[in-house]
Amino acid sequence: MRTTTPSTRRARMLLVAVATGAAGAALALGAAPAGAAPGPVGPVGSGPIATPNLPRPCLVVTGCREATTFPFVHNGHSVYAASTFPQGSTGYVRYTMSCPDGYTETALVTIAGTRTSAKLSDYGEHTVLQTCTLTQSVAPSYNTVAYLAPPDSDELWASRHIEFFNVPSY
Repeated sequence: MRTTTPSTRRARMLLVAVATGAAGAALALGAAPAGAAPGPVGPVGSGPIATPNLPRPCLVVTGCREATTFPFVHNGHSVYAASTFPQGSTGYVRYTMSCPDGYTETALVTIAGTRTSAKLSDYGEHTVLQTCTLTQSVAPSYNTVAYLAPPDSDELWASRHIEFFNVPSY
């Protein structure tokens, strides 16, 4: 009769524990939120592990925001963002100007009335020629169209005016 030494017995127990832990981790990966890649398959012949259909986390915690991004050429211009909303709109709008070289400017504006606006860059403040993006973030109850408005004819300095037109989504 052959006996197993204690160190070999411990090694086998450790191998079983590792295998059990890997199976538990596989089950945990299979329970990923909706929209994630499908989880691993279950025991042989059982097919894939079902993932629960969970709401987006932002709906549960803080409410989701819809972002509309508009690219524009920037070279030291004054940059203005403006939004038009339907009468009676409330909440806030966030404007974020970001450039490939890492330059970023953000403004948070309360919606009070039908129009909001913010100045995101002064003339001559950031003079690197590049294509930047201006992003408007609002409640998901709006559909948004963005466009580059022509500058005011009596402006003395070069500027970019990005307009966001928001209508309710039904």
